[in-house]
Amino acid sequence: MVVRLSRNASKQLRKVPPHIRKSLNFWILSVQEEGIELVRRIPGYHDEPLTGDKAGRRSIRLNRQWRAEYIETEAEDAEGIFIDIILIMEVHPHDY
Repeated sequence: MVVRLSRNASKQLRKVPPHIRKSLNFWILSVQEEGIELVRRIPGYHDEPLTGDKAGRRSIRLNRQWRAEYIETEAEDAEGIFIDIILIMEVHPHDY
């Protein structure tokens, strides 16, 4: 499993508090090692599908305020093998 950041998410990460970057990096390592299906079961992340204009994306909690949104996709490598990719689209504070 490969986890990548969109250009927008990379830009947003420059402005987030260090502990949020650390939480996201831990989630990324967990997904790469364990797979997205197992990490989704961890209750603390509250991994859930989004609806409305963000349908097709999923959201995780990095803490009480901050969220990351991602999509699952596939890409073909140079040898014609399909690779599962998690693309982090946004990292932002949640509006309450």
